[in-house]
Amino acid sequence: MSRELLELSRRMANMILPGTIKEIDYLNALVRVESGELETKWLPYFQRSAGTTIDWAPPSIGESCLVLSPGGELSGGFVLTGVYSDKFRPSESSDMVASRRYSDGMTISYDSDAKTLSIMKKDRLKLSVDATDFKVTTNTASIENSSGEIFTMLADALEIISKSKTPTLFGPQLSIDNAAMLPEIISKLRTFGAG
Repeated sequence: MSRELLELSRRMANMILPGTIKEIDYLNALVRVESGELETKWLPYFQRSAGTTIDWAPPSIGESCLVLSPGGELSGGFVLTGVYSDKFRPSESSDMVASRRYSDGMTISYDSDAKTLSIMKKDRLKLSVDATDFKVTTNTASIENSSGEIFTMLADALEIISKSKTPTLFGPQLSIDNAAMLPEIISKLRTFGAG
């Protein structure tokens, strides 16, 4: 076979090269890919968005990938990740669920059949919202901790306060001047938390 045909064959073989992520340069968003005995130079990898909207979700060591090399030159290749493998299996098996599972086990999923968006984490998770305005509009709401449901506990506490009386010269009087308004507030809390 002529040298030209060998070179053409090499380039064609390198146009789409399967491999796994060997090393990651997080600062420069580059990876090295291992494919059999071959190891690439540092190459850029694809993200979902890298313009005015920017995603950051670097690949993992050992993640399956494809090196796409225009003209068959690996040094000018781009790495396409997101191929399932024996090491990294799918986290779901339903066509109605879209999910993302993070390395610490936290999962964000949306079940379009059940109309349910879930954020699940077994141990500590801090949820932070930094905004000038934050509004949630809903028919019912429920916030629970290990002691119970928050709106129910607030309503129970206000009910106790609304009934408490202070002894005076004129007989027992309500402890709070506007205690007459508390039953309405309690009712709203109980309705809001009823779900």
